[in-house]
Amino acid sequence: MPEIVARYPNSVYIVVGATHPHVIIHEGETYRLSLQWLAQQKGVESHVIFYNRFVSLEELVKFIGAADIYITPYSERGTDRFRNPLRTQ
Repeated sequence: MPEIVARYPNSVYIVVGATHPHVIIHEGETYRLSLQWLAQQKGVESHVIFYNRFVSLEELVKFIGAADIYITPYSERGTDRFRNPLRTQ
C-alpha cells in the first residue's frame, strides 16, 4: 500500500466485514488488530478503512460497485461458504 499511495495519493483500501464469530472465540481480534497496526507502521493508516461489521449482499454489491479494484477471499470452486457472492450461477 505505501507504494500505491506514493503513486496515487487519493487511494483508499477498504476492508469490509467483521471478524467471523468462530475466529473471535479462538483468536479474538488479533488478526484485525495486527492489520491496523501494520497500516500504522507503514504510514498508510489514513488510507485504510476497516468497515468492521457484516454487510448484506446488497451492501456488498454497492461497496464492490464503488471500487476501482476488487479483491476477494472467495473461491470460484468449493462450497457455498467460499463462493463469490456476486456470481449469479
